[in-house]
Amino acid sequence: AFMPWPTLLPLAAELLAPSGRLIILANEKPPEKPRELPGFRLLDTRAYPSGGRERYFWLLSPEGDPAPVSALR
Repeated sequence: AFMPWPTLLPLAAELLAPSGRLIILANEKPPEKPRELPGFRLLDTRAYPSGGRERYFWLLSPEGDPAPVSALR
């Protein structure tokens, strides 16, 4: 919620553990093409209503994560 997700991804990649998870709160659905999330794999997404609009949680893991788990509940 403090910067656009394309700017956040490179910063998070440096800080996230290999088995870590990154949750992004976004105003739009995640990109459909994996190459638009460089260094990350989309595990799950959930929509939720806010202010009369749909917003989204994205759950990402680093590309090299050996055991990605989808866990947005």
